[in-house]
Amino acid sequence: MASESVRNQEAASASQPGTVPEWGDRVIVPLDGSPEAAEALPLAKAVASLLGATVHIVHVSETALPPTDMARQLSLDPDELQGVVIDRVIGKPAEVIVALQQDNRLSPIVVSARGRGTPPEQPIGPVATHLIESSRGPVLLVWPEHPPRPTQAVGLWRRILLPLDGTPSTSFAIAPAIDLAQRCRAELYILYVAALGKQRPPEAGTLTPPKYLDQPQYEWPDWAAELLQRLWQVTGLTPSKIPVRMSMASGEPIQEIARFAVQHQIDLIAFAWNGRFIRGGPLAVTSGLREAGCPSLILHAPSRAAAGAEKPSQAKGRERRRAA
Repeated sequence: MASESVRNQEAASASQPGTVPEWGDRVIVPLDGSPEAAEALPLAKAVASLLGATVHIVHVSETALPPTDMARQLSLDPDELQGVVIDRVIGKPAEVIVALQQDNRLSPIVVSARGRGTPPEQPIGPVATHLIESSRGPVLLVWPEHPPRPTQAVGLWRRILLPLDGTPSTSFAIAPAIDLAQRCRAELYILYVAALGKQRPPEAGTLTPPKYLDQPQYEWPDWAAELLQRLWQVTGLTPSKIPVRMSMASGEPIQEIARFAVQHQIDLIAFAWNGRFIRGGPLAVTSGLREAGCPSLILHAPSRAAAGAEKPSQAKGRERRRAA
């Protein structure tokens, strides 16, 4: 059972904030023609409206098609192509998508966890797996078997869950999620999952949990205030206009995150792809996150982005056209 405390975020706001995230001008949606992949488009349009961006559908094809035929090939209605840009590319889908995002690193990729050829019992397909492992920007995963959710920009997400492990890089990674919460006026749920009996992540500046997890009245209030203060300092954000709930749980991180999301009817999980939460790779992690019943926003820490600073070669054969 998670022990919970609602903190006054104004008291924990940073005196010297960092850099607020600057979003890109596009939202990238990979479509392979399967109905499963097409499930990502409504959410991508809502995110684009929220960010003031343009939806870019990425489709691997060697032949240009008129809009009606293109819609049919993508398992869409022609009206769904109104106002979007179609990037027709040649090459390996995942590599091309990563190259497109690298041009504008905070342009989110909204992708179905499964596409053509991936069986329903498998939580994630090869394209989504590659995007999680190779992307340097946000990847928003949608599971086609989840019930439909509202896709209006206003009030898109009411409750956003931010799992933390106390490391500075995790706090940096989730800055885009906090900015999204401000735009949506969503309620932030910050969950610290303590893995008892295990070493803390080997990162300088890691904030370890209180000694007495089952007696939160002792160290919990001071610890929670310090965690919030660090969070706002590194993200450059002071969400004084949105409520913040802080909770702590202990156990296997992914299971605790999914359980918490179900119990609190979370609409979006913002998950930092680094630290001790990552065990077993994308297949194991996404299998657990799927059980939460909501999309997951995968974010990467600055250290990882720096490690992949080399810019990929530009995708060949790219053709961009505005859909009629």
